[in-house]
Amino acid sequence: MKTPFKQFSPRHTMLPLLLAIFLLLSCDVKDASNDETPAEPYVFDLIPQSAEVIEESNRFGVSFYMEAASANLQENLMLSPLSASAALTMLLNGAEGETYTQIRDMLGYPADLDMVDINRVYRDLVKQLLVADKTVKLSLANSVFYHHLFDVKPTFTAALKAEFDALVQDLDFSDPRSVDVINQWASDNTNGLIESVLDELDPDLVMVLMNAIYYKGSWTNKFDESATQDRTFTFADGSTAQVPTMSGEVTARYTAGNGYHVVELPYGRRNFSMVIVIPDDHEFESFMDAFDGEEWLEVTRRLGSTNEWMAADVYLPKFKYRTSDFFLNETLQNLGMQNAFDSGRADFSALSDTPVFVGFVKQDSYIDVNEEGTEAAAVTTIGIRVTSVGPEPTKPTFVIDRPFLYGIRERTTNTLLFMGHVVDPRE
Repeated sequence: MKTPFKQFSPRHTMLPLLLAIFLLLSCDVKDASNDETPAEPYVFDLIPQSAEVIEESNRFGVSFYMEAASANLQENLMLSPLSASAALTMLLNGAEGETYTQIRDMLGYPADLDMVDINRVYRDLVKQLLVADKTVKLSLANSVFYHHLFDVKPTFTAALKAEFDALVQDLDFSDPRSVDVINQWASDNTNGLIESVLDELDPDLVMVLMNAIYYKGSWTNKFDESATQDRTFTFADGSTAQVPTMSGEVTARYTAGNGYHVVELPYGRRNFSMVIVIPDDHEFESFMDAFDGEEWLEVTRRLGSTNEWMAADVYLPKFKYRTSDFFLNETLQNLGMQNAFDSGRADFSALSDTPVFVGFVKQDSYIDVNEEGTEAAAVTTIGIRVTSVGPEPTKPTFVIDRPFLYGIRERTTNTLLFMGHVVDPRE
């Protein structure tokens, strides 16, 4: 009889678990659709500053997600820290003074890196992320749309074209058709998953900075659709429901922390993976309150302490949902980016001689996890306003049968692409 995941506890089961892991260290599970063992992960060749930048960026990413999620634990949520970081790094190119320092420090860029170095680190990482696994579809796109009467500094747009490969386009923001152009760009760069990010262009809006990320990866070992069946899922309030749950013997890695267990499931050649963090009890909100960027780094360090994978029986609910119009102003202000939203203190003099400030930062996202793998997308939109108007607001068994946190990352660099939590897989 299989041992359900919820019965594991670090105090009572670590010895047999370690024995099981020891016995399975050299065990690989082959995908039924592929007789060959998956290729080894792509090895990144990054510039010296990249390792520190990526680690700090992951601290920001988890802090960013946990801050945003803190008031939204009653419903499913998914955001892309990588998309947010990319869009905010583009914004950083237009900032000066204390505004620049606050955004730079929040994103975790070292103080000894200038804007040229920061852009180079971003460009180098993204270039290699896109080619790390040819079996995984990953795209990152950037754009800048601005009112045709707004005076943008050529040095700003030139940097975004050169370093971020950004589309730079002027539009007549007073023409209602301009919002269709912006929404079409979002749709085109998310494979149609996010069809709209703006309903209208407010009169005081002069620029929109955007990043879009799209991901589609097949599990290294796909789940058999015929094995999917309804299983009990226990919600945070203790109530239960039957939800479609995938199951099968797949390749996985495992670790545990204080009050939670972790299973990692790889995609393709194992550069990319989903890391699922399951609290040992049903106190999901208290778990989320205590989990932070440092804890995430510790989880991934422990997972990375060995490159070996093991065979495991995994039970994972199917889930699919979208997050629309999720505004991040308060989240970013709480993380230290304050001046940028203040029309009296914002300094974007590297962007324009016209005084402007950040009116809003928002994300729209989508994720679908099924037997084949995962499809996910997100668009970060930053609205820049003129300052005449104020701002807006044995082999182990893993049974995932209660609210959980997850992240999708590139394993070898630990770059965090998406982060989310599921409180109800039926939504």
